[in-house]
Amino acid sequence: MPAYNVGKWADAAFVEKRTDIAQRLALYMAENLGLIGDALDFGTRMPCTWKDTTRFKETDWYKFQEAVVSHLNECWELLKTQIPEAT
Repeated sequence: MPAYNVGKWADAAFVEKRTDIAQRLALYMAENLGLIGDALDFGTRMPCTWKDTTRFKETDWYKFQEAVVSHLNECWELLKTQIPEAT
């Protein structure tokens, strides 16, 4: 796996640049201050456009996100064996 470089994977995968996405997210958060809980906890999505819609699954960004999902699923399965009543 290539070394992580902040913004490099996202900038290689998306039309929108990481700095633009960060600014849009900051603006969204500022406009929605006072919401109960963390705004990102209830599924806020920042739409992005893949540079190559036919090969997006080959990007480091996509592969990293898939690895995160896989890791979380493994963690949940492990927790279920340790805390059966949590299932």
